[in-house]
Amino acid sequence: MPTADEGYLDVLITQAEQSNLEFKSAVNNFDRDKAVSYCAAIANEGGGHLILGVSDKLPRTVAGTDAFQNPAGMEHLIFDKLKIKIIIREIDYQSNRVLDFVIPSRQRGVPIEYDGRFLMRAGESLVSMSAHRIAQILAESRGPITSWLASDAVAANGVAALLDIDAYFDLIPDTKPATLSEQLEVIARRGLLVTEGATYFVTKLGALFLARSLADFPGMEMRRVRFIKYAGADRVTAVLEHFETRGYGLAFEDLLKLVASQTPVRETIEGGLRTSVPIFPSTAVREFLANALIHQDLFEDSIQLTIEIFSDRLEIRNPGEPLIDAKRFVDETRTRNPELAELMRLARICEIRGSGVDRAVQQIEDYMQPAPTFRKETAATTVTMFDHIDFGDMTVDERVWSAFLHCCIRYESSDRLTNTSLRERFGIGPDKTTLVSQTIAAAMEAGIIKLDPRVGSSRRLAKYVPFFA
Repeated sequence: MPTADEGYLDVLITQAEQSNLEFKSAVNNFDRDKAVSYCAAIANEGGGHLILGVSDKLPRTVAGTDAFQNPAGMEHLIFDKLKIKIIIREIDYQSNRVLDFVIPSRQRGVPIEYDGRFLMRAGESLVSMSAHRIAQILAESRGPITSWLASDAVAANGVAALLDIDAYFDLIPDTKPATLSEQLEVIARRGLLVTEGATYFVTKLGALFLARSLADFPGMEMRRVRFIKYAGADRVTAVLEHFETRGYGLAFEDLLKLVASQTPVRETIEGGLRTSVPIFPSTAVREFLANALIHQDLFEDSIQLTIEIFSDRLEIRNPGEPLIDAKRFVDETRTRNPELAELMRLARICEIRGSGVDRAVQQIEDYMQPAPTFRKETAATTVTMFDHIDFGDMTVDERVWSAFLHCCIRYESSDRLTNTSLRERFGIGPDKTTLVSQTIAAAMEAGIIKLDPRVGSSRRLAKYVPFFA
C-alpha cells in the first residue's frame, strides 16, 4: 500500500507541466542557480512545485535524484536570494529519492527578482517578464482592474448618457427604484460606479458591461469585439467586418445573432423533410464567446477579442494567455475577472461553476464534429470549432484530441471512455473497432488518457479515464 507521500506524488506526476509545476529528472545533480531561477519564476506565477527525480515527459518515470543532499542548506540559500520561504520535501517513492520544492506565491503587487531579472515561465522555458506583465503585478495593489475608474467625474444625467441604465435592470434581478439617483446607488453597489456626493465615476466594470459605446471611455477602444466573416478557409478575402462597440451585457445576444446569421449551414433530410442546420453548434458558440469575454486579459492593449468565421471553422481569440493548462479546460476553471463573471452570471449570460466548456464540448460531440482546439499564443488564447470531418479523413492528432476530450466529458459525468462510446461519439460502426482501438492506444501513448484501475487489465472490458483522474 502506498505511503501518504507516495500517494501525494502520484497525484502530481499525472499532471501536465504548467506555469506552477515543473519536473526535472536530475538523476545525478541539478544546477543550483537554475533551481533558484525556477523557484523565482514559479513564485511569480502564484506558487507551485519544482520536482526533481521525475521525468518531464508524460507518462512520467521516477528514477530519483542525488541532487541537493543538504535540503536545509538549499532552503537557506533560496531565502537569502529571493526572500521567500521554500520548503524542500524529501520523498521516498518506491525506494527512489524525490525532491519536492514547495514554492509559495510572491506577495501581492511584488514581483520577485533574481540575478537582475524578473522571471516567469513560457512553455518549458524560463524567460524575463515583459514590461506588460510587470505592470500587471505592480497594479495589483490598486485592486482588480475592473474596479479602476474609466471616466472623469460626471453628474447623474452624464452617467445615463454613458451607460444604459434601463438595460441594467432588464438584465440584472435588482429592483428598479423610481428615481435616477436611487438607480445609480443600486448600480454603484454592484461596482459599476464610484460615487462622490452628487458626482459619479464609471468604473471599467461599468463600461465593459453597460457602455452605450466603449469609445466614450479613453483607453477602452480595444475592448470592443471585432467580427470578421471570410469568403473561404483563409484570411485573403473578408466579406463582412463589424465592430461591436457596446458593453457586453448589451451586446451579447446581438453578437450571437450576428454569428448565427453568418454561419454556413448544412442541409439534412429527416423523415422526408429538408432542414438547414448551422455547422457550428449554437450552445458551443455561446459558451466559448462568454468564456472569452470573461477571461480576457484587460491589461493587454495590443489585442482585441475577435470572432472569425471561415468556410470550415470558427475561431474566437481573446487577449491573454490561459490561466490553466488547455488540457484542463473541461474540469478546472480560474476566473481572470471575477467581478465581470458575476455580472454575466446574474444576467444569465454564463455560469461561474465552470460547466461552460463541458456543455460546449458535449454539443460538439452530439454534432459528431471534431473536438474544438484550445491554442495558447503569445498574449492570446484561441478556441477553434470545426465543420464536420468524417473519422476516416481525420488526422491521428485530431482523433487523439477528440478521444481525450470525450474521455474528459465522460469522466466529468461519472462515466468512462470505452471503445463503444468512442465509436458512438464518432458515429461509426463496429467494423471500425480496430481503428478506434488504435486511437485509444495513441492517446495512452501520448499520456493523456489511462486505463481505469478499477476495471483491471481486461481488454474486452477496458475503460479509460483522463491522465489527471
